[in-house]
Amino acid sequence: MFFYKNIFSAKSRLTIFHLTDYFLIMYFMTSFFGNFACFTKNESCK
Repeated sequence: MFFYKNIFSAKSRLTIFHLTDYFLIMYFMTSFFGNFACFTKNESCK
């Protein structure tokens, strides 16, 4: 039972890290593509 609980906690921690990594990647990709579209339109970017 103790072994199972250890695996479960490790797995939940891993999923939390994966979710944070996913959101960070999505944030950076959206900001990068937003700046890219802004540069292609020749508009002033913030």
